[in-house]
Amino acid sequence: GKNGWENYLSNDRETIIEKDTKDNLKANPERDFIEKRVVFMKMRDKYGKKCCKFIGVFAPNGYSEVDGHIERHYKREATKISIADLQYHK
Repeated sequence: GKNGWENYLSNDRETIIEKDTKDNLKANPERDFIEKRVVFMKMRDKYGKKCCKFIGVFAPNGYSEVDGHIERHYKREATKISIADLQYHK
């Protein structure tokens, strides 16, 4: 994958797995693993034009080590979002 990351979306679109193929997270698997993710998927519309489709809001849901690489799991918690929810909080 690009930059050492491979991302997989389950067929039911409920789970994302983020695989760290370059072992960036080996020492600290929980690094940057607190934020929810607003996820869009690149695809083609019914006319064959490239577009982005909103898939949902995903929250961190644990991690595991598979074949020596860290895999982080995200679970979909919403299929709708309001613009007000996108405000950045420090």
